[in-house]
Amino acid sequence: MSGLDGAANGGWQHAPIDPTWIVHGDPVAEVMPVDSGRQLSTGYWRCAAGGFVWRYDSDEAVVVLSGGMLLRDVALDAPWRPVTAGESVLFKAGTSVEWNVPDRVYKHYAIYHGRPLWRRALSRARRALP
Repeated sequence: MSGLDGAANGGWQHAPIDPTWIVHGDPVAEVMPVDSGRQLSTGYWRCAAGGFVWRYDSDEAVVVLSGGMLLRDVALDAPWRPVTAGESVLFKAGTSVEWNVPDRVYKHYAIYHGRPLWRRALSRARRALP
């Protein structure tokens, strides 16, 4: 991935995964923030092979740029879902998702720090009721 892989970028920062979240392997993650506002943060994230459970405190939308992973919702004991380059995923605040990265994954992320979008929609729907 030109631009994201090169040392000329100089923007990659080590972003360790909480050791208690790691299920297998030694997933090493790095992040390159692009914009960090009060309500929305965007950037790039990459991770080497391994498995971990990610606990989402905020709504996060991602687009996989290269590589891929297998995902499953831990609470639902859902089946594994493969996600590859070009696909996008929305993770809701409060969910825990197990990631299995077989090789390497690069993604673009957008994290919404405000009140979860689904709660805002529910609030609006309730206000609209007679």
